[in-house]
Amino acid sequence: MDYEEGTPEKTEKERRKIIWGYAEQRLAPGLHALLQGSFQSGASRGCKSYAGAGLTWQCGKTEGGLFTDYARFSPSYEWASEFTWKIPCSDNGFIQPTLHFIQQAGAHYLIGLLRFSYVLPTT
Repeated sequence: MDYEEGTPEKTEKERRKIIWGYAEQRLAPGLHALLQGSFQSGASRGCKSYAGAGLTWQCGKTEGGLFTDYARFSPSYEWASEFTWKIPCSDNGFIQPTLHFIQQAGAHYLIGLLRFSYVLPTT
C-alpha cells in the first residue's frame, strides 16, 4: 500500500547520540561514592542531560544509600533525591524501603516504595 491508499507515509526514526557515564569509588571500608551523568546532543524531546551523585554505606548486614540528581527535559526539569535502606530478610532475599523526594516545575512529590529482591544462588 502507498500513501494514497490510506497508509501513512513512512518516516525515518530519529537517531539520538547519547553519552552516558558512571563511576563508583570506595572512600572507606563500607562507604562508597558514585557519580553518573548523561548528555544527549540535539535532542528535540526527552531528557537532554542528567547528573547525579550519591553515597552508599554498610552497617552490619544492612546497606543504606542517599542519591540526588538533576535531569533537564525538553521543556522542563526535575530535581530528585532518594533515601533507601536494604535489609536482608533471608539468606538470599532483601527488603528495601525507599523514599523519593521529587521537585518539578511547580510541583513537589514524596513517593514511598518497598522493593523486594532475591539473589539466585550460584552453584
